[in-house]
Amino acid sequence: MIAGSLLIPAAWVVWMLVRGAAVRAYPYDFVDPTTYGYPAVLATIGKILVLGTVIALLFWGIDRALVRWRGR
Repeated sequence: MIAGSLLIPAAWVVWMLVRGAAVRAYPYDFVDPTTYGYPAVLATIGKILVLGTVIALLFWGIDRALVRWRGR
C-alpha cells in the first residue's frame, strides 16, 4: 500500500529529469543536475522519498490505531 502511494511521485521525478534534460529547464533549482550534479540531485530526491515514506507510514499507523480504537 505504501509503495503504491509512491508510484505517481516516482514517475513524476523520472519524467521531470528526462524532460528537463531534453529542454534544459527544471521546475526546481534543487533538481537541476547541471547546477549540482546527478549525485547531489539524487541524494535530495532520496531524502524527499524517505520523508514521504515516513509520512505515509505515520498516516498508516494512525489509521490502524483508529480502527483498533473504534473496534473496542
